[in-house]
Amino acid sequence: RQPATPARGSGEPAQGGGEPVPAPDAVPDVAREEDEALSRALHMAVSAGKLEHVALLVDGGADVNSRDWAGDSALAEAARAGEVDVARWLVARGARLDSVNDRGETALHVAVAAAKRQSVDALLDAGADLHATNKERMGVAHYAALAGELELLEALAQRGARTDELNARGDAPLHLGARRGHAAVVRWLLERGADALALGSRGDGAAALAIRARSEATLVTLLNAGASPTAANQKGETPLHEAAKIGAKRALAILAWRIARGDGARVPDDGVDADAVVSALGEGGADALTRALEARNQNGDTPLLIVATAGKRAVAELLISFGADAQAADERNVTAAELLRTHAASSN
Repeated sequence: RQPATPARGSGEPAQGGGEPVPAPDAVPDVAREEDEALSRALHMAVSAGKLEHVALLVDGGADVNSRDWAGDSALAEAARAGEVDVARWLVARGARLDSVNDRGETALHVAVAAAKRQSVDALLDAGADLHATNKERMGVAHYAALAGELELLEALAQRGARTDELNARGDAPLHLGARRGHAAVVRWLLERGADALALGSRGDGAAALAIRARSEATLVTLLNAGASPTAANQKGETPLHEAAKIGAKRALAILAWRIARGDGARVPDDGVDADAVVSALGEGGADALTRALEARNQNGDTPLLIVATAGKRAVAELLISFGADAQAADERNVTAAELLRTHAASSN
């Protein structure tokens, strides 16, 4: 009785001995490898702006909608590189304007993030969706604000882009501009009606974000547009706490002056110094500032306790000159003065 001949691709020895018949997954996928090689070559040619090479590759079988390792299409590569002629050619040959990468970004998002105005105009003229958002619901206005590209943001708004929409985290373009310290972008958005008091992700206001970015110009712009210098986030932290955490003395002086002077006071564009704060205190603003300096976050810390815990003596002395209580104690019943003495002793 003859043994059964193994099925092709079973991996078992062939009848009569010899080499096993290769399983399907052991057979090289030549076609797939060729497609990947063509795709890599296409993306390289696109990034280099070599339109003739791009045309040869596409005519030779490269997929005009192929994507790279990050999911970017050839069109997105052209947009990022500012290769407008290549982008137009790809669209004419069938490149999809709505193709997205792994982050949900279209070629238009990529062009805005790269601040390639000509690419942006070419894509929009070709029919790209101005209102498309990525996986985080970030629109083109978010990208422009984050990049600090005011002229591009203005151009997008003129075409109808919304400048007040929120992303998935609750941030408007205003919050992203403030987070990067883009004062001109923030000022323009405020002039268009952005809410200086609106809270973004984690309950942070734009003023707190500007402080983290160490941008006094952005902070002043926001305060003069109505941002609160005393509003607390979800952790109970006010802008004073934020400035204390990073030891931002100029920001602390700006906030203290604004609190002492009251809601109607306009902060000078170039900010204020400690002497201006002391002067404001002598004009009747001491009570309001004292209340603000006594505010505690979820950990029970005042701004002074934060800097004292970190051993930032110069910042602590500034806050004390504004009226902060050096005898205020933390949850361990240790005062700010004791914390500062401990740090001083350990540094000697």
